[in-house]
Amino acid sequence: MTFYHYENEGWIWGLGNPLPVFLALFSISALFLGSCSKVGGGLKFLGEKPIGRIKGQCGENLGGKYGLKLRDRVFSIVGADFDRDGLEDIVVAGPWFLKFFRNLGGKFQEKGHWDWSVYCNVKLKAGDIDGDGDTDLVVGTFLGLDEKTIRRLGFHPPGDLVWFNPLKEKGESGAFSGLIYSLGSGNSSTRDLDLGDIDGDGDLDLVELKREKKGYEVLILFNNGKGRFVKRHSVLNLGGNPINCIELGDADNDGDLDLFLGVDGPNILFLNKGDGRFTPAERKKWPSGEENTLSLATGDLDGDGMEDIVEGNGFPAGENRIYLFRRGRLLPFPSRVKSLVWDDTNYILLRNLDGKSGLEIVVLNHQGGRNFFPPSRVLFNDGKGFFLESITIPVIDNPYCATAIDVDNDGRLDLVIGGERGLDVCINKNGKSFKRIR
Repeated sequence: MTFYHYENEGWIWGLGNPLPVFLALFSISALFLGSCSKVGGGLKFLGEKPIGRIKGQCGENLGGKYGLKLRDRVFSIVGADFDRDGLEDIVVAGPWFLKFFRNLGGKFQEKGHWDWSVYCNVKLKAGDIDGDGDTDLVVGTFLGLDEKTIRRLGFHPPGDLVWFNPLKEKGESGAFSGLIYSLGSGNSSTRDLDLGDIDGDGDLDLVELKREKKGYEVLILFNNGKGRFVKRHSVLNLGGNPINCIELGDADNDGDLDLFLGVDGPNILFLNKGDGRFTPAERKKWPSGEENTLSLATGDLDGDGMEDIVEGNGFPAGENRIYLFRRGRLLPFPSRVKSLVWDDTNYILLRNLDGKSGLEIVVLNHQGGRNFFPPSRVLFNDGKGFFLESITIPVIDNPYCATAIDVDNDGRLDLVIGGERGLDVCINKNGKSFKRIR
């Protein structure tokens, strides 16, 4: 087992003590706090007490033209304006670390990092969780080991965390020096997560896909408006197939968020009753086939004001699929893509990259060892949901995640892609081509 230490970088401090003490706090806090029991006549909230305070600065950036040079494996990226200066920053998570890169306007600087003591897969989501106007972070971790094994090996898993951003003034540089609350169980089993207003009360709730001994389950965690979560009900009939990903989106155009599940088999849709209670949808609502769906992305692809969905399917399921909302359900429209190809797709991203109307589809494909699959590429939208043009984007062999932000401060969205060999930056040159910067 190798533990990373970053040379010439200051260790992050928690509660006035060095990082080892901070990690020890996590081993104490790695207990599942969720319950539907009542305490003092009210619901018991998850993460009632903070488990630490994190603060750190790493000084100079790590090099590279834009300061985003990173050679460690990257599992998740999120871009958002964390310091309220009008520029999108980046948080990157890998098997041993989480790093915050602040956008200085055409250049990035690493302003903080946090290391944990065990290899784990990580998922990130960002949003204003506590309603104070700045952007917070949710960190979900997955070890793939049961709690007894984790403890026997002496690991200190970070669990699932809510990290509150304490910024009070625009442009403040000390982003993410706030309190951290633990939400997760000791076995750190979160495969995927998403944020959205599930119960229609105006705040961001949290949905987590968990892998447990008995199989898979989805936790629905409701926000009280101040960043405290409660688990009211969580058991959904998920079937027996492995579940790879989840996505919130309006599948029936009724104004609330429904729940899509990407499955190694027929995908599953749960419809929201409007208050966060979900019921299984009929198969005809989303007639997904026998896919191995590793990524889902929702958005209005054809400009009709209603949400559509794209499946990113891994080998050997077949080609990726587009479903457009029509007549009260999501219907497949394969003819809207120039050529149907069999992909081995890890990740799908929907963003407007060419400055015209419509969302482009970024397809990140596995390229290591199975080179007969197409490379990663961008499919360009004509504004009506037809994708008749595409270009290849030269990225790392096995990309896992991506975000679209303006890296070089020229007004166009670029791509920052993370994967097996670190970060790749693909600069948007003219809306129709991307140049890879290492």
